[in-house]
Amino acid sequence: MAQLNHTWAQSFILAGFSASGTLRPLAFLGTLCIYLLTLAGNLFIIVLVRADAGLSTPMYFFIGVLSFLELWYVSATVPTLLHTWLRGRSAVSAAACFLQLYVFHSLGMTECHLLGLMALDRYLAICRPLHYHALMSRKVRFIHSILLALGRFFKKQNSEAVNLLSLPQRIMAQLNHTWAQSFILAGFSASGTLRPLAFLGTLCIYLLTLAGNLFIIVLVRADAGLSTPMYFFIGVLSFLELWYVSATVPTLLHTWLRGRSAVSAAACFLQLYVFHSLGMTECHLLGVMALDRYLAICRPLHYHALMSRKVRCWLAGATWVAGFSAALVPAGLTATLPFCLREVAHYFCDLAPLMRLACVDTGWHARVHITVIGMINACNLVLILGLYGGILRAVLKLPSALSRAKAFSTCFSHMT
Repeated sequence: MAQLNHTWAQSFILAGFSASGTLRPLAFLGTLCIYLLTLAGNLFIIVLVRADAGLSTPMYFFIGVLSFLELWYVSATVPTLLHTWLRGRSAVSAAACFLQLYVFHSLGMTECHLLGLMALDRYLAICRPLHYHALMSRKVRFIHSILLALGRFFKKQNSEAVNLLSLPQRIMAQLNHTWAQSFILAGFSASGTLRPLAFLGTLCIYLLTLAGNLFIIVLVRADAGLSTPMYFFIGVLSFLELWYVSATVPTLLHTWLRGRSAVSAAACFLQLYVFHSLGMTECHLLGVMALDRYLAICRPLHYHALMSRKVRCWLAGATWVAGFSAALVPAGLTATLPFCLREVAHYFCDLAPLMRLACVDTGWHARVHITVIGMINACNLVLILGLYGGILRAVLKLPSALSRAKAFSTCFSHMT
């Protein structure tokens, strides 16, 4: 393999589109808006097809599969375009380049076959109506969609791309030599005598937080009297909090125990992504909880129909998908930065401390981060305030003080 090393390009330069400096920000924001709208539209179709029992026909099933495919299809190329709009000509490792080539053409071929399968579905529905439901049962169409994807991703003609991913580890390390291999987490400064006390105090608070949230989850699941949508979302929030604190506190405990510690670049960026994903998920979940309280108080007659078990499960799932999708933008942009320094002035990998280590100007990155995170937080805050404003108006119209107190008590768990 040593003789073959010279035949592999270590990286490629993506030229992108030529545009003046004043047009680049506009092109970036326009492309980003279209990309996010495409993701939101396809996610909406998927959730709608899954949530509405009236859309459980084969035709809508394949439309949902097509939307799921489109999510990945645009995500295979548009983030690269956004990166070139933001930073101009950019380098990409050979491994990443060939992986993108493989995924893009695999998804394109899968879509071609899926369109043919959708045409077959329409043919059977119109020309073989009596046998249609037997020929296009749920199991059959699910197996067809899986076989389509597997058939394209593991086709023999793509074996070269698969072989690239199985290169020896030392060749892959040579391809990545331009990126930071690890970072140093500085943590908090404290004297040697205070470190054990800080460690024990943090550990006790962490364990109490885990125990409290686990107790809420078990209680909501075990008590049939708590099987209402409100307590369901409280259980989801507790589950989210378990992962949220576990994404950062163990790193803090490690720095209290051992001082400055090294962390690999992959683990650092993964922590950054998970932390912000869970934070954005929590923002969306608080908005859904406000919607639940609004429907319970302002639409009591339709509440149980609007907040059925299936609907609230899909709403909870949508918050996780939205949070983990939105966090790809700040985490992905930060991961592409070249870093000249390694010491992170924090106890975990966060956006601001990492951006201070970059070799290039991060002004645009900071503005994009503020725009994405700020828009999500602002939209959810406006939604929550608007819904609770509607609740307040409805409660103040109630005739008795007892009714008003009961209505306010149902919102207390969310407000706290």
